[in-house]
Amino acid sequence: MNNTSVRSGSIFKDKKRKVIFLVTIAVLILSSSLYFYSGSESPVKKNIIVPEDMILVEAGEFIMGAGHREWNKPDSDELFNNKVHISDFLIGKTEITNGEWAALMYPDSLFPDSLRNLPVVNISWFEAIEFCNKKSISERMNPAYTIDEKNGTVIFDTLANGYRLPTEAEWEFAARGGKYSNGYLFSGNDTADYIGWYEKNALLSVKPVKTKHRNETGIFDMSGNASEWCFTPYRIDPANALSIIKVGKSENAVVRGGNIASPQSYLRITHRDLLPVYKKNKFTGFRLARSI
Repeated sequence: MNNTSVRSGSIFKDKKRKVIFLVTIAVLILSSSLYFYSGSESPVKKNIIVPEDMILVEAGEFIMGAGHREWNKPDSDELFNNKVHISDFLIGKTEITNGEWAALMYPDSLFPDSLRNLPVVNISWFEAIEFCNKKSISERMNPAYTIDEKNGTVIFDTLANGYRLPTEAEWEFAARGGKYSNGYLFSGNDTADYIGWYEKNALLSVKPVKTKHRNETGIFDMSGNASEWCFTPYRIDPANALSIIKVGKSENAVVRGGNIASPQSYLRITHRDLLPVYKKNKFTGFRLARSI
């Protein structure tokens, strides 16, 4: 074999090695670009921007309603056991606080620092809807709700990227820990004092958010502190309300989570309550969600 043939073979081998190396690097870069870490327990898809104050709840299916581990005898409106599919969505790590509420709704008001991190309460469902739209507009997003003040109705645009209330099914899925659920009785643990403020330990006083442990997905206070509005109108069987996008002023909306005045049994993930959409309650607030 002459020197020319040797050199040609060597050059070919070098080029082959370079091609294999470059392909390997490209595959590694492509694989790593699919995910980034956002501070939560699980990787998050890169094309989904997760704000600091929210958590990605990844898509999944679950059986909505009370199961065999529930507290003694569940309420009759918890016994439906519907299989529900949930798409990816974002939900607030905490309930909306006094500070967040005041900054958006009353920006010129003076608000005591000692109260800023308490969950805002005494908010009607309609006021929560208004807050969602206002925050969406302030951040140049498409509002999730069309409010017809004349007829007292709200229509939910399921394709909008703006802030909204979680549906009842989304709320329960998130409270369970989503796809990372350990099947706890309460949101994040089987011991109520570990994760929630209620009648036994709160002394009828709302507490700053994030002062108890988070659940499997990284969400705080879904059992206790303040009860939380859901968008969904109340039906005895929630399967009858899963697709409702129009809510009128005569409706009752679902309230979930229990609060500082609740007995321990009301902190169960599947416990359901309701309030008229126009009514305020000193124990009820809300947290935000977003479609993605």
